[in-house]
Amino acid sequence: MHGEYASIDTKPIAAVMIRLQKTVGHENDALIVEIEDAPGNYAPPVFFALSRTLFKQGDLDNAMFWFNAGRLRGEFDAARCADPTARSAVSAMVSTMPVELRRAQFNDLTKLEDTIHKVVEWDRSTPYNYEYRWINLSGLNAISSGMGDAAADDKPLSLPKEQWPALAEKNRQDYLASLDAAIDQVTKARAKK
Repeated sequence: MHGEYASIDTKPIAAVMIRLQKTVGHENDALIVEIEDAPGNYAPPVFFALSRTLFKQGDLDNAMFWFNAGRLRGEFDAARCADPTARSAVSAMVSTMPVELRRAQFNDLTKLEDTIHKVVEWDRSTPYNYEYRWINLSGLNAISSGMGDAAADDKPLSLPKEQWPALAEKNRQDYLASLDAAIDQVTKARAKK
């Protein structure tokens, strides 16, 4: 990488994810507690890995919470990323999550709704102390930069910071609206059976 892309350090994110992915039992419970105690220090990909680990351990409620926290924060990082081609990284991560987890969320719609509202409130009150530019490495500008395209290095990586608070709140409201739409769709489908 060149330019600002070279300063994006995702090694800490990858290291935590690898540890979580290698979890077969409860050997990484201390790491899980560390993440849960200071979640503002971790990027969304870590939350997806955490969710997967908790789901394997049979902790559906916390797996649901961290899955949705990862989606919400990831979508915010995507929205503030200036390279629109990087934004598909979040849906790619979602698609790698266990289908059973994604389906299980809809077994109890009231619990899902409560969880999403908790995630939104958590997002409002939890700092963003992580490398938010992780998502930029998924875009075409980063690839072009890596291939030596100097023009890619001159493009801004993120939208202006003064736009972020309004963008974060819009992201939260959009997430709540998508939940309402999904619940409505599931409710209608179940009524037809």
